[in-house]
Amino acid sequence: MRGLLITSLVIIASCGEDVTLPSVEVNSVHFRYFASSSDRIPSGVLDRLEQHRTDILGFLGITSERVINYYRFDRVEDFNRLDRCDESLGCTRGDELFTTLAFDQHELIHAYLSDWQPGFLISEGTAEVFHCGDAIREWISSPPVELSWPAVVGQSPSDTDVYRWGVRVALYLIRTYGPRRFLAYYQTAHQTDDPALFALEFERFWGLPLDQAWSNLLPGSGSAPQPICPCGQQAVPFDGTTISVSALDEYLTIPPALEGQTLVLSIGADSPSLAKCATGETVPLSAASDQSSTSKIALLRLDDDRYYVSFGGAGSITGNWASLIGQDCATAGTLTVPLDANQLAIVGQSPLGGSSWYVGIGEYLWLHRLDAGPFLVNLTGDCSPTSYRTSIDSTTVVGVSTGVLGLTLPSAPNPDAIVPSVIFDIQR
Repeated sequence: MRGLLITSLVIIASCGEDVTLPSVEVNSVHFRYFASSSDRIPSGVLDRLEQHRTDILGFLGITSERVINYYRFDRVEDFNRLDRCDESLGCTRGDELFTTLAFDQHELIHAYLSDWQPGFLISEGTAEVFHCGDAIREWISSPPVELSWPAVVGQSPSDTDVYRWGVRVALYLIRTYGPRRFLAYYQTAHQTDDPALFALEFERFWGLPLDQAWSNLLPGSGSAPQPICPCGQQAVPFDGTTISVSALDEYLTIPPALEGQTLVLSIGADSPSLAKCATGETVPLSAASDQSSTSKIALLRLDDDRYYVSFGGAGSITGNWASLIGQDCATAGTLTVPLDANQLAIVGQSPLGGSSWYVGIGEYLWLHRLDAGPFLVNLTGDCSPTSYRTSIDSTTVVGVSTGVLGLTLPSAPNPDAIVPSVIFDIQR
């Protein structure tokens, strides 16, 4: 029965001390969710957990009816006295998960895979492979220290290089050999901090010396790892409703575009980015900024792939459907940019056959291009055949009078190019 609220007092012994577990409970088919009070249980969290479980287990090819006990504590100190939880922000013991987070992506992966115990480099790295959009995990994205694999394999799971290198190793194996093959490796590897044993098992399974795999990682080790995100999670509502986001709102998914429609996002959050769920390919929606109050507008006309938008700080997001992007100036809709917006990000599916996208702007603006793309963007004054056309590069500031205007997005340089994005600074 989903949503049933149960209260009971649960005390367990750990290292001679009593630990009181959160005792207010709601449950679903595969989860029992405990918190200290009912207001610590987010609305819809069971549905979100069930969908996350379905997405991850389906991706990896796992069949399981395990029920997970999810304990949300008020403070880290309240569960750190549990075995294997000392000095941890979250931990998992079999089907029991202990955390202060409402939805702990990292520990959920450990719970799904708790039947198997590979080395820390693989287990911690895998938990980060599916960790999406959470600003708390930004340190994972920083370049790892260039250590040899024996040095990393021999480190404890509390060492950050285990995570920084582990997520890169796991992503490399999943994207090179596929998730089912990776799961077979995960299930057969042993938990060891002995570099020689780890390397022996690695080469026996993959037919590839660990030295060679490590050298494949080095050229891209400094780049931020792009996670694999399940897109069955909460979607941005495109009905004009403004919702709040925070550093703990890991990411929101983008619903598929309707035929002939464009998704319009008004974002008041720091450094939002758009990415494909399966591949992690990113398309920035704003230039780098340290102003968390910056308001942006993003116009999205996407392909059939699934996308999500993630945030680096607190703020808000509003979504609407519109008919704004057209393949000629006459069919483009008109966008009125809100007065509090100072950036405009236009993202469109790669045009076919060298055709152009147009977006109308119905307010007097000065536009200064911010993105560092290699293409020029043409600005047209109106839809007549004799309209003037001005190229905007990163050094040009162009005044735009009130009326319908065309912003021509660049064609893709090749069929494999990701969605083009053009970003403008708005001045009035």
